[in-house]
Amino acid sequence: MKKLYVSAGALLLIGGLITACNKNTDPITPIDNGGVYASLDAVYSSLEVRGQKITMDAATGGSFRGTSGSRYTFQPNSFRTKSGGMVSGNVEIEVRELLKPSDMIFSKVLPVSNGQPLVSGGEVQVTIRQSGQELLLADGMTYSVQLPQFGANNTGMDLFLGAPKAEDPVNVVNWQQVRKDSTGGGQGGGIPIGGIVHNGDTITLFSDSVGWANADRFLTNPNYQTFTVNITGANITNSNQVTAYALYDTYNGVWPMMSISNSGVISENHVPDIPMHFVVIAIVNGRFYGGITSVTPANGNTYTVALAETDPNAFKIRIDGL
Repeated sequence: MKKLYVSAGALLLIGGLITACNKNTDPITPIDNGGVYASLDAVYSSLEVRGQKITMDAATGGSFRGTSGSRYTFQPNSFRTKSGGMVSGNVEIEVRELLKPSDMIFSKVLPVSNGQPLVSGGEVQVTIRQSGQELLLADGMTYSVQLPQFGANNTGMDLFLGAPKAEDPVNVVNWQQVRKDSTGGGQGGGIPIGGIVHNGDTITLFSDSVGWANADRFLTNPNYQTFTVNITGANITNSNQVTAYALYDTYNGVWPMMSISNSGVISENHVPDIPMHFVVIAIVNGRFYGGITSVTPANGNTYTVALAETDPNAFKIRIDGL
């Protein structure tokens, strides 16, 4: 299959399809454990982004709004079974969208490609089912999602697709850039096809593959710094108790700081010298702690993040406000 380059005409055609119906969103499960939490994973599971489900007629396709002001569009007769058969009747489409750093953190889907940090225009996961069986997109078909950028100037984005990476405790997806010069494609084999269209305050992502997709770009000439972060305010005795991140102030990006000692000291050498916030999350004696520090990292410096006991939901809101 040949490489797909999306035209403005195709965008208008797809955008004109009818709107799907029966939209619903799985409720977010509130954390109510009397302030006692079994593990970091238990907190993350409660705060991760839930799926939004709609029902669509496979023959007509359609479009619908996501939870963050996005719009998803599917062309008529887009779906097939894993054995290659065309699909008719109603299908269930489930989407998860991670546009904010807090969503990426607690869903454990960070903008990282093969160990390199990315700037994200938005991450989405698309799953299509009929009678409980997962479906694929038919050869030559793409879906689109228009992602709001909330004032960010995210030019130069490319399409990245995500592959599961379950062995990583803080990041379960690895992003791979789709090559512009490749041929092949289709969910049945070959190299995936798709692209990104910039529309001012929105980005439109096109992909021929269900699963994880992301509008991303690599950081431009990052000047990585080597520094230390001391975690105070709680008795850290095991690195499994704590996670830490660098959140860029001027870019939609999150970097996981992984080199954490059992005494709560972070040794980092893969964060650039740009304004950011260090975010640290911990469970100590069953209690949830969080801390945030504003920095511009520099070589050889030592920084401190002071933890304080707090409510996980409230701390997630604090991250959203950075």
